[in-house]
Amino acid sequence: MLDDRCGMSDFYFLRHGATLANEDGYMCGSEWDLELSEAGKIQAVQGAEITQRRVKSLKTICTSPLLRARQTANEVWLHFPEADLKEVAELREWDFGQWSRAPYKDFKEQYLSSGNPPGGETRHVFANRVRAALEKCLSFTRPVLIVAHGGVWMMIHQALSLSLIDAPHAVPVHVFQKPGGEWNLRILDMSDR
Repeated sequence: MLDDRCGMSDFYFLRHGATLANEDGYMCGSEWDLELSEAGKIQAVQGAEITQRRVKSLKTICTSPLLRARQTANEVWLHFPEADLKEVAELREWDFGQWSRAPYKDFKEQYLSSGNPPGGETRHVFANRVRAALEKCLSFTRPVLIVAHGGVWMMIHQALSLSLIDAPHAVPVHVFQKPGGEWNLRILDMSDR
């Protein structure tokens, strides 16, 4: 379980909008720095609007340095210009090595279980990097929004002992601690009151 030294009991997470690689079903890690597709740009705008409607304020927006995440974070920042926008290198997506640009369906089982991409970052190294990134982000002034990737979301789930749920593109999630320390989450959308 994530150590709560910094006193944080909640944060928000937003996966970037879709890229052409996502739409075409290809593995797209940190070594493939794609921009948002046209659909992904629309998703980023919608995700920013949901965040504005559902989150009272943001003091810090932490983003992966990869273009697709920065473009998504910038859309949110337009609605929260008073927030500090911080690029956190450790939030970049998993380095997929030989899995990169391969069809996701070919490596889905290995990706979701215990596989390590040949020539890429080991699962252990990636998990430790994401844990360090999460602790860094949670040390900033709250409320904090983290804008990153599907693999980062998967590792956050593991670090906080949450059940894995898919992170749809540009749909904000509120992650919070219940009394007693157990972490939980709530997907935010326009219909959720």
